[in-house]
Amino acid sequence: KSIVRAINSCLLQSYQHCEVIAINDGSTDNTGALLKSNFSNNKNIIIINKKNEGVGKARNAGLALASGDYVYFLDADDYLDENSIQLMVEAIESVHADVAISGYKMLTGRETMYVKPSIDHDKTPLDNFIIDRIVSSPWAKLFRKSIIIENNIEFSAHKIMEDGFFNIQYFSATRSLAIVDLPLYNYDKSLSTSTVGMNSEKLENIFSSLNAQKKMLTNIMSNKHELNRVLALFDVRILRLGIWFPLQSGCRDEQLKVKNRELMKNGILLNPCLGLHERLKIIALFMGYGYYALSVKLIESLKKLVA
Repeated sequence: KSIVRAINSCLLQSYQHCEVIAINDGSTDNTGALLKSNFSNNKNIIIINKKNEGVGKARNAGLALASGDYVYFLDADDYLDENSIQLMVEAIESVHADVAISGYKMLTGRETMYVKPSIDHDKTPLDNFIIDRIVSSPWAKLFRKSIIIENNIEFSAHKIMEDGFFNIQYFSATRSLAIVDLPLYNYDKSLSTSTVGMNSEKLENIFSSLNAQKKMLTNIMSNKHELNRVLALFDVRILRLGIWFPLQSGCRDEQLKVKNRELMKNGILLNPCLGLHERLKIIALFMGYGYYALSVKLIESLKKLVA
């Protein structure tokens, strides 16, 4: 439904030096035919048809073919503003940064929400990613191809959060960020084909992916003191993505309480990246789901009163 819109948004860029690589990852709908009929004669587009192996391997296939100085990822459901690439290239080159990050528009079909990048410039790029100041997805970012090649960076084949592995590797190798304080990427949730429901299998995949990412950090970082600091930060990521997100999706799996207890034992309550409200929710979940639900309602009520 959206592949032609996505690719046309690339072809209509004000920046004139774009190479478009479309990876058809074994689709069973009309995507392959649409790519062929609309774009097969366009010299600026490379179309790859492959068997279905998941989004991680699809992106890796694109990376292997990319010949430009920079790489930008676009999901098939989404599209770009006309000046997106131009502004991203200008931003990264103006300060010789390792990566450029922009804001995005979230389109739900009912409303449009504008999300701006919120970076703590006193922290490293890796720290900003781990504490969730940098959106996990690879889109709305302009990456340097040279950094990807020099560090053998690629996407994981994990079923979920595969982009986290790419970002951890990339931001571990970067020192500087360029910020474009504009919503240049259009994230269309109204057409999203991803499953939003949460169940035990998906929860297991989430924790499997997060634990593997934590192990990756252990293998990447040689300084033990710095590693312990970063791993403590990563516990906050596990809390937010592995526990808070499933709870907000209605999941009541016992594994959430077990993981919460583990983080309590690891001293998560003392983590300086947590606010008072998050600390209260951790304690409430330790007491039971009912207490957690009550704490969320009380916190939201307090926020409204303060506002």
